[in-house]
Amino acid sequence: MFSISQPDLLANSNRKYILYSHITRAVTNSLDFQWSPFPTEITGVSVIVPSPSGSKLLVVRNGEKDCPTKLEIVYQSHVEKEVHVVKSMHGPLYTDEW
Repeated sequence: MFSISQPDLLANSNRKYILYSHITRAVTNSLDFQWSPFPTEITGVSVIVPSPSGSKLLVVRNGEKDCPTKLEIVYQSHVEKEVHVVKSMHGPLYTDEW
């Protein structure tokens, strides 16, 4: 996984993305890169947790105001599953020691 950023001139900020690549060594000892077709935007993300195998990510987007917290399971470049957790059920999610 690679973290990349791109300036958003209209919003006067940076947009952050994760781009996936599978790197293999060819028979001739050269490296072969297979890039994902689209990056995954991580702007507004509070937590990214990889699965034990490293093949999937849990992306947590804490909702602002009355918006629910979103839990996204990301595999390569697409969201496999999205769960909305309303604030009345659970508050924001973080991975710090508290």
